[in-house]
Amino acid sequence: MTPTHGGGAFPDPVSELDQPLARLLGRTTADQLARQLSVSTIGQLLDHFPRRYMPRGELTPFSELRIDQQVTIVAEVVHASTRQMRSRRGSITDVVITDRVSSDPQRLFADGDPGPGRTMRLSFFNAWTAARDLPPGTHALFSGKVGLYNGGVTMTNPHYAILDPDAPEAGETAEERAGRPIPIYPATAKLTTDKIARAVHSLLPVVDFGAVPDPLPDGIREREGLMGLEEAYWQVHRPRDTRAHGEARRRFRYQEAFLLQCALARRRAELAAHPTTARPGVPAGVLALTPEAEAGRSASLTRAYRTNLDMLALVALWLLDRVGPTTTEQRSFSMGPGTTRLHVEVGTGSVRLTSTDGSEIRVQRTVRHGWRAPQIEERTDGARAVIEADCPGFLGGGCDVRYDIVVPAGHDVELSAS
Repeated sequence: MTPTHGGGAFPDPVSELDQPLARLLGRTTADQLARQLSVSTIGQLLDHFPRRYMPRGELTPFSELRIDQQVTIVAEVVHASTRQMRSRRGSITDVVITDRVSSDPQRLFADGDPGPGRTMRLSFFNAWTAARDLPPGTHALFSGKVGLYNGGVTMTNPHYAILDPDAPEAGETAEERAGRPIPIYPATAKLTTDKIARAVHSLLPVVDFGAVPDPLPDGIREREGLMGLEEAYWQVHRPRDTRAHGEARRRFRYQEAFLLQCALARRRAELAAHPTTARPGVPAGVLALTPEAEAGRSASLTRAYRTNLDMLALVALWLLDRVGPTTTEQRSFSMGPGTTRLHVEVGTGSVRLTSTDGSEIRVQRTVRHGWRAPQIEERTDGARAVIEADCPGFLGGGCDVRYDIVVPAGHDVELSAS
């Protein structure tokens, strides 16, 4: 049934964020997003935030991969060749990739000797363009399922997207592009992270943010030092640097908490404004009410009961997400030869650092969460040890991750709070 506006025959105007994606992205892309991610409107796609960010020029250590895991990695092509299959018609393109660390993390391609690193063989069946698209030295995103063949880690027919350092966008310098992190989205095997990124990047310039009211009043945004709504959406999806996406996520966390508090305050105001009439008791202990008054009293109690239930439900959701099991895990790992840096990024929680004369980093992690566990990544990639943790739950604050880290003296430590 078509909704009406003001009792007339005109449909209610649809807000900008509720507009269907097909209007801006086309039917094919919109249908794929709806099937794979249950995303069908502009607002839903803008709220499909990246789960993590990867610095350009930083490759994914293969030691982190697990068999049968669906992954998205950044790697460099070492060799590509095509051969005919023996048992049946067709060809196989073998692409060997490496996880070596660039000598200059600000550059996507490093000159000179490729240096040490693990390798992985990718197999493409009847993929005529793979050898042409992936010459040695190419950096690319590869998405697929990790397998094991002849004792080595492999992927078969992975999806790939080339990372081209020589193609900055309009108004963007090569240096700015090199410093822009790569967003990695929650994805599926049929809808990979680079396809989602392309859809979001196509959407951002055409959304009419002027027609979208900011849920946060200007005074509160200025007081808290928060980004505006349009800038926050741009920086969470296309951050100019690592600090920018942290500031954008902080704004959206604050917005969720603010809207919840507004809903609770409105319920309290509605309950306080509800008129009541004192009913003195009678000697027999029964209120002296006429049938009409009794009916009014029942309706009043029903409204108040429902209002209280709504408030209790909101509070219960908040409490369920904040109160959960607490687990303590201990993990220590040795620093590899030449490892001199530690990068720690914790979205919700705390980090305590102490120094030691030893030669290894020791990590103790305490996690508290409600409905959903935090997203945690801990890895070493040659010259740097990386620890990242974030809480995606209700308000983004339904959990926290506390780290007690012992670091060898003389090592560089990078701390970032999103």
